[in-house]
Amino acid sequence: MNYQFVRTQNNGSAMGIAYAAYYSRLNIKNFDDAINDSQLTPCLQKILDDLKKTSASPGNMITNFTNDPWNSTRFNWTVKSGRIKGVQSTTVQTLASYNLATGVITTFDSDAWPNATDLSWARTMLHESIHAYLVVYYNVNESSWKATYPEMLKDW
Repeated sequence: MNYQFVRTQNNGSAMGIAYAAYYSRLNIKNFDDAINDSQLTPCLQKILDDLKKTSASPGNMITNFTNDPWNSTRFNWTVKSGRIKGVQSTTVQTLASYNLATGVITTFDSDAWPNATDLSWARTMLHESIHAYLVVYYNVNESSWKATYPEMLKDW
């Protein structure tokens, strides 16, 4: 099929918008693909994989939260299954420290909530993606900042 390029006043801006949208989606996909989920249980891994295939993926959630379509933080996020010690009735724990090599680590305790629905876990994963972003933001941009999540969110 032959397509003819028709030059109009708007072609340049339309092409620029298409270019930006393509690379924004590519950055979101690259972020989602780079999430280290090798330590998640198969059930939680499937939920995360299904989320990554939607427009509500963790990368998209962070992009919408930050209004940064280029996902410039590009932080490492490790998600794993495990017990959360010392805290009762907790589903998840995102550590407030960031290491460039290991990234932010979020632990999901599926044993504590055996009857939780897939939707509940998906919502929790998206919620924790924002916590992980805030950890990186404040450790990289505000390295002297030592605050709780509510203080971080209020400052944000």
